Amino acid sequence: MNKKEKRELAVIIVILVLTATVVMAISINKHKTSAASAAIVEREPGYSDYLGKKIGILKGSSFEEQSYKYFPGSEYRYYDSLGDLIPALSKGDIDCFISDEPILRMVTADDPEISYIDEVLKAELYSFVFQKDSEKGSMICDQFNLMLAGMTTDGSLEELEEKWFDNNGSAKISDRELSGENGELVVFVIPTNAPFAYISDGELVGYAIELIYMFCREYGYSVRFEQENISSGLEGISSGKYDIGADPVTITSARQESVLFSDPIYRGGITIAVRKSDFYGSTEH
Repeated sequence: MNKKEKRELAVIIVILVLTATVVMAISINKHKTSAASAAIVEREPGYSDYLGKKIGILKGSSFEEQSYKYFPGSEYRYYDSLGDLIPALSKGDIDCFISDEPILRMVTADDPEISYIDEVLKAELYSFVFQKDSEKGSMICDQFNLMLAGMTTDGSLEELEEKWFDNNGSAKISDRELSGENGELVVFVIPTNAPFAYISDGELVGYAIELIYMFCREYGYSVRFEQENISSGLEGISSGKYDIGADPVTITSARQESVLFSDPIYRGGITIAVRKSDFYGSTEH
């Protein structure tokens, strides 16, 4: 092999070495990037991630006790409504808050910044409430339970659940006509708890609201809705200011001492709302 051929061979070897090095570097970098991306996408939060963090609490709700139980030693911040908790979470004023899973399903469908842990923290029963130790309260509660039993038997309660829980906020109440021959019922609601009760196109709608209309139509009542928070609403039931609480309300032994619960209108559970960016790294995922 002459000198010229040796030089050409050396050049070819150098080119091959450089090419292999570049390819290897690209491959390694690509692998690292993919692994990092996978780590972000696959990161799922756990309840233990929020121990000692800033916990938002809906004042007067059963979530207050649950927050102390599941997140001891944390920093607690108190809010009057779900409408206050959501922006507080988005802005970072709090790190999470406890709420009902079906409510958080609707919240996260509307807000790309927020997610929730799929695993139920605690199973719950939700009911309407009536005045305790009251003839009128007992009568209305019995009537409601009778309607609820019939709807459970014929499947219409399940159909109503499907209508409101799987609609992404698009469902409507088609029939609001009531005769009112047996008087007016005053009902307190919390209009920020979709899919149970919320405002859509200027109207009060939701699973709990349509249940009230169906009940009033069944027994000849008219209805007047009053917007309240949970604490003042329950106080209003106890005092007789309101006939029905259609929040719906979580059944607890403490509340059973002061109000009369209907049979459960929904069986669900509670979980925590969190920021997507805390475990996905980006709200694009």
